Parts: sequence; C-alpha cells; structure tokens
Amino acid sequence: MNKRTFSALLLGLLSLSAFAQKLPGTQEASVWAPANIKVDGKTLEWNDTYQAFNKNINVFYTVANDRDNLYFVLKSVDPMNSNKIIAGGVNLTINTADKKSDKDAFVLIFPLINYANLRSTMMQGMRTGGGNPNQAPDSAAIAGMRKKVVSTFKEIKLIGFKDIPDSVISVYNEYGIKGYVDFDAKGSLIIEMAVPLKVMNIKTGSPFAYNVKLNGIDVNAMMRAARIDGDMVHASDGAMGGGGDRVVGAQTVVVGSPRMSMGGGGMSGGMPRSMGDIMGMLSPTDFWGKYTLAEKK
Repeated sequence: MNKRTFSALLLGLLSLSAFAQKLPGTQEASVWAPANIKVDGKTLEWNDTYQAFNKNINVFYTVANDRDNLYFVLKSVDPMNSNKIIAGGVNLTINTADKKSDKDAFVLIFPLINYANLRSTMMQGMRTGGGNPNQAPDSAAIAGMRKKVVSTFKEIKLIGFKDIPDSVISVYNEYGIKGYVDFDAKGSLIIEMAVPLKVMNIKTGSPFAYNVKLNGIDVNAMMRAARIDGDMVHASDGAMGGGGDRVVGAQTVVVGSPRMSMGGGGMSGGMPRSMGDIMGMLSPTDFWGKYTLAEKK
C-alpha cells in the first residue's frame, strides 16, 4: 500500500468515525421508507445514510416503514464485526407490547447460518484462491469469496408469529417477509429486511420495542460441522502468538494466519488481535430501541 492510498484510507476512517459520533446510539425518529424500495443488500434508496450508530453492536442502522412493511437496514464497516455477523447471524426482535422482552415477541433470525454450507464455501475459496496460503488473498479473491458466502444466506427463522408456525422459511416466501445480505464496493456488510405490518398487527401510533442482537459465533456448531466434514484445522501451541492456526468460527477467522478474513484479509483486515477480540466475536451483543410507525403526510 503506497502512502497516497494509506492517507486516503486513514482520512476515510477518520471521517467515518466523526460521522458515527454525530449519530444517536439508538434511533428515535419515525422514518417513512424511500419510494420504490428494494430489499437487495444495496443502499441506493437510503443514500447510504443511517439514523443511528450503535456502539454495542458496532453497526449503523435504520428502522423505517411505509403503509405495508417495516424495514430494517444494517451496515457493518468493521471487518471483524462483519465476520462475527456472517458466522453468527442477527436476531431482530419486535415486541408490540412495547416491552423489552422476547416473551410474546416476534423474532426473525437472519442470516440463518448453516455452518456446514458456510464452512464448505470458505474451504472451497481457500483451495481455489491460489497463491501462498500464508498470504492475504487479493481483492478479486476476497470479492469472489464474499459473493459465494452471501449466496448461502437463503433462509430466515421465525419465532412467535401468530399465523405462521415457528419455522425456517426461504427468503422467497408467501408471507412477504424478505431478507438480503451483501457487501458493498468498500467491503462493508449490508443486511436488509422487510416484514409486512399485517403479520405483526402493528398499529399506527402505537410504539413498539425492538431488539437487535449479533449472536456471535457458535463454536460448538462450527466444530460439529468440521467433524462431520472430516477435515479440521487444528490449533497449535503457538496459535495465539501468531505461530500457528486456530479455527474460530466456521473458517471465517484464522488466528495467527492472514489467509482467511472475509473482512479484508490480513491481521489488520478482520483478524482478532487479542483474546478480548476473540471473546467479542464469540459473545452475543445487543441493544433495545423504541419505534413508532411513521405516517406519510
């Protein structure tokens, strides 16, 4: 990386940090959704601007609605945080009784992680990426791997919907519930969701509580997928010091080696730098907010 590129990157990060500091931690405003909105993992309709930046989960986000749907868009610009999301998924909980509780609430889990599929996709990317396995993948390899990973996110888990059995459904479903995951041109992770208001019976003027939780990496599920596949990456005594490999989360992060990082490659591009970073990726993080449906005048 030359000095000009580094300076531009540093300036961009500083500007982003300043922007995040100006936003509230939780969204307070009611927002009418943009016209002709598409749930496609792109932020064109939103002008890549958000209502809040929450430090608990380290993401920008917006809650909005129109006459028919409630929309949720999330953006993670931190590579390691993005790794946590794609290896653990997000819970969106909506409590129409305006209580900070998941009891009698609507819960959507998306992306729903299939560790076997995710691991297979990541391993395939490692085998076909070429080059030195101890070097960070180039930008083309990273973009290709990201595309393959997000293509595995095709299901949403529903809990607590009165007229829909607790189940796992396709993102292409008869209920009008939508979800999409993608990376933008700068490598930020974007999640968009839409839920019809009628399936939650949300009324205009009645506030409801919402919770956003990053579940963290399920190491047990990841290890089960590795055992079933019969091809595990083993930890070495020197892993934490940078001298070996340790699997943390469905091949999404490999401590001590720059060869695998969906967030950008290398120790500075999505790799844990300390035990605290690792625990952060394994531990759930969340926050509660309150929203009232916007009314278009």
